[in-house]
Amino acid sequence: MPTTPLKVLAELGDARYFAAMPEALPRRPILGYAPPLGIVLDPFGGTGTTAAAAKALGRVGISADISPAHIRLAAWRSTALPDTVRRRTASRR
Repeated sequence: MPTTPLKVLAELGDARYFAAMPEALPRRPILGYAPPLGIVLDPFGGTGTTAAAAKALGRVGISADISPAHIRLAAWRSTALPDTVRRRTASRR
């Protein structure tokens, strides 16, 4: 599955990231293994795609990463991405 290009705010500085995991990739494991309102932990959170997808699918998404730049980007995406994931996953049901 190819990466997904990201368009991020210039204010994120060094957190500007140009490719991310596709939003569709974590969808099946989340739906298959995490019950509604369950917790999804991604210890290598990167850009926060898994946590955002979990949130969009009615789960609690927790993302961790060692990189401060990735943490800033994931925090920004947690407000920007879930609606996108919800729209894309709803069309596949």
